[in-house]
Amino acid sequence: MDKPKYHDWLTHEQLEALVPRVVVDAEGRATLTGMIARVFVKNAGDKKPCLVFFCDDGSFHVFSEIEAKQAAIDRGLDEAEAKRLNTQQGWKILWDK
Repeated sequence: MDKPKYHDWLTHEQLEALVPRVVVDAEGRATLTGMIARVFVKNAGDKKPCLVFFCDDGSFHVFSEIEAKQAAIDRGLDEAEAKRLNTQQGWKILWDK
């Protein structure tokens, strides 16, 4: 069964909130599609927000807040280097790789 498309069940206001995105296929052809972004906050305990994107292909992508320096370590910054650098310096090293 096909996944429902976003326009089948969204309100007019939600459709207006679509964030455009460009998808490039293997041949280099670009297609403009859409997604909707919403922020969710857990009801109890942890109040860290999650940013959720719902894409027109029916997929959901969830981004959750974590401490920036720990995220840099999780993505390859050496822990010893992270201790001596500030967060911005650590991410600059990763960004430039």
